[in-house]
Amino acid sequence: MAKNSKIEWTNHTANLWWGCTKVHEGCDNCYALSFSKRIGNDIWGDDKPRRMVADVWDNLKTWQNNAKKANEIHRVFVASMMDIFEKSKDNMVDHKGNPIEGSTGILRDKFFNEVVPASPNLMFLLLTKRPSNINKMIPKEWLTNPPKNVMFGTSPVNTKTAKGLIKQLQKVNGYKFLSVEPQLENITNIDLTGIDWVIQGGESGHGKRPFDPDWGRTLRDICKERNVPYFFKQIDKKQEIPEDLKVRQYPKFFKSENELLIDYHFSVDAIQWITDYTSEVNVMKFNNLYSDLSFDEYVINDDALQLTEKIKNQNITFFEEYKSGFID
Repeated sequence: MAKNSKIEWTNHTANLWWGCTKVHEGCDNCYALSFSKRIGNDIWGDDKPRRMVADVWDNLKTWQNNAKKANEIHRVFVASMMDIFEKSKDNMVDHKGNPIEGSTGILRDKFFNEVVPASPNLMFLLLTKRPSNINKMIPKEWLTNPPKNVMFGTSPVNTKTAKGLIKQLQKVNGYKFLSVEPQLENITNIDLTGIDWVIQGGESGHGKRPFDPDWGRTLRDICKERNVPYFFKQIDKKQEIPEDLKVRQYPKFFKSENELLIDYHFSVDAIQWITDYTSEVNVMKFNNLYSDLSFDEYVINDDALQLTEKIKNQNITFFEEYKSGFID
């Protein structure tokens, strides 16, 4: 699967413009702000211009074409250098800082009305710190009939923001996810009603604030209990991730019908493999029987037969058997 983003949970990153305004404590060490300053762009703050990104539209077409040819669903994060649900800005500049006509609202509407319908092989991950604006800014028809290739997300960082932002996100129809990063404290009570995916991670870069791996275990266990796919991204990009936090799961709807069909045939092969060998080998270690999964459990006779039945029933991934993969 193609990938041009260094962000672990996406294949591509698309920015319609650059620039934003800080809204809560998770923004204090904003990497996008630091990067913009390093390359000489003064585009952060409510009174600052937003920088147009000229090549994004061609990139989106290319990614859709490539995903279609591969008969796959590719994930596109929108966005790393902006917030697509920030209020519209009419003050726009080009990459050299020269004033140009246009507004972020026009770009957003173009993306919603033209790009999303034309990109069935792209799953757009729209991450915002302003979920209260989503229903105000999306096309009216999305309010009752949200597109299947869009996922709305927000990024709580502590108990306070989790309570407020998630409640706002839950008012939106369609697929929803949380990016709990940079997490700043343990969150022991979190409402995952209607949430389809949870990403978690600590802060990286200069001035990073500490992340306790036990915070990861708390959220991992909550997701397990509520059967929500869970993806642990990082502690701080330097520290080794503890073995029990090496969990990277995805919602099953990230896969195309063709990929699911391939998975089905692959699981049939896996069933035959299990059937052929469990009678001869008491203990077996499974590695990469299933695409994108890491099998690290030892399966013994009756346990293998139970696993076979689960695979036959199309319940491809379970927390008990797998550390990573696609789950319903």
